Parts: sequence; C-alpha cells; structure tokens
Amino acid sequence: MRDLRLKDVSFSYPGGFLAVDGINMEIKAGDNVAIVGQNGAGKTTTVKMMNGLLRPTGGDVLIGEMNTKDYTTAQISRIVGYVFQNPDDQIFHATVESEVRFGPKTLKLTREEEDRRVEEALALTGMDRFKDENPLNLPLSTRKFVTIAAVIAMGTDILIGKGDVKAALRQQGVGGAWHPRRHHQHRGCGGRDFEQVTLCRKTIN
Repeated sequence: MRDLRLKDVSFSYPGGFLAVDGINMEIKAGDNVAIVGQNGAGKTTTVKMMNGLLRPTGGDVLIGEMNTKDYTTAQISRIVGYVFQNPDDQIFHATVESEVRFGPKTLKLTREEEDRRVEEALALTGMDRFKDENPLNLPLSTRKFVTIAAVIAMGTDILIGKGDVKAALRQQGVGGAWHPRRHHQHRGCGGRDFEQVTLCRKTIN
C-alpha cells in the first residue's frame, strides 16, 4: 500500500483556465475519503491528476515515491484504479465476469491468481450473482458496481471513484476503498468511515 501526496499542485487547461490552484493533500494508505465541492471546484481535474490521466502544470503528485510526471498513464493505472462516473464509458464485454476478468488477464497472472482476483472482486461488490449477465442489461447502479469490481480485480493500491460513491455503496451494502486526508468523518455502509475533503475556490491546505 502506498500513500498519495499532492504538493502545491495546480492545473491549467489549454487557453489558460486555472482549474486547480495550489492543492496540498496527503492521503494515507487505507484512508477512505470523499472529495466534495460545487460544480467547477476542480474535483474531476484533481482525481484525474491522481492516476495520471492529467499531469499537473505546477507542483507534484506523488504515489509513494513515484512522481506521476515520470511514468506513463498505463504504469500509474496499475497502482491507482479509476472508476468513471458513467459506467457505460468503461463496460465493453458481454458478461459481468468477462468484464471483471479483462484487467487481470492483461497482467499475465497465473490462472489461479486470476481466478482468485475475479472471484474476490465479484463477491466483495455483490456482483457474483450477476456474473453470467450482460452488464448492459443491468440497472445503472448495478453497472456502476461492475466497473468497481473490474478495478478491484486489478489489485491496485488506490481506488478512485467518480460520482456519488457513497450513495452507490449504501445501496449495495458494502464498504469502499477510497482514500485522501482527514477532515470531516462520515459513517459509511459496512462500518466504513469516509473522510471528507471539500474543494472550495480550487484550493486545499
């Protein structure tokens, strides 16, 4: 498990729009955190910098001792998993099980380890009962958990969920695997606590 640190991180989009300005955040391994804020506060930009989909234009994002500037998105994605807000942007297999199995297959694991990860991820998210279903035939909230299971099966140290993660977890009755810094604490389902970080004026100190 690795800590995640943002040190004086800023990000400007082409054209000069400053989306994130001087964020400092430390996320300890094992923390469960919700990043909240109004539209335009920089939440999506911030989490995309955490897994290498975006690179900061100022400051550093550190995953353990890794600086994201020095690694490809593919390399970072093996450590930091990202669940998109719209599950249909991620789902492309004909069954739930094959969707969850796709990621571990790319890691060239032994068949035993691959099976273990898939079975564990399906059971943890409650998707084992849908494993033979076409995920696109399932309700939106359930499809969300298919994508969460797919990322869990990759065995990443950090899992980032985009959207109303707490509501989805509550509906499914399982805990989450998120983390950023301790501010306000919220009781989640499955006995998990969520730490809340509020983005306001694009800055966290």
